[in-house]
Parts: sequence; structure tokens; C-alpha cells
Amino acid sequence: MKVVLREDVDKLGLRGEVVDVARGYARNFLLPRKLAEPATPARVKELGGESSDPMPVPNMGWFATCTDPHGNEFGIWQNDTSAPMPEQ
Repeated sequence: MKVVLREDVDKLGLRGEVVDVARGYARNFLLPRKLAEPATPARVKELGGESSDPMPVPNMGWFATCTDPHGNEFGIWQNDTSAPMPEQ
């Protein structure tokens, strides 16, 4: 799971970095303690990175590709079974 660090976290990263962590670590440790927040295309842009518009994957969710301010490329996936069919 991709998260944006809100604080420096030992052995993980610095404030503002986008890091990949296990879902359980994010859900049970980082998010409840407000040390991180889920990475979204809007948040990546807010931090100075770039993001494509989220593309729907019918009946599954949304996918967006992003580049953080340091030039690292990654994808963000959001589950949403009501994602529409792409327009032709």
C-alpha cells in the first residue's frame, strides 16, 4: 500500500515521502497514529509530484500513475466496484 508520510519515521522515510508498506502496518500502526495518510493522486500533486487522471477499470476500481517529487514512478489503485466503463 502506498502512503504519504506525515512525520519522519525511523527506518521508513522522511516527512512528505511516498513509501510502499504492508497494508497491516499502514492500517494498524501508521494511519491510527497519524504518521501517514493513503497516497492519492491529489495528494501527490499537492506535494509537488505529477499524476495522471485516474482511469476506471470496469467493475473493479480506479488506477492512476504518479511520479513523486524525487522522480520515482508508481501506480495507485483504489477499489470501487461501481467504476464506469471507459468512454469511447
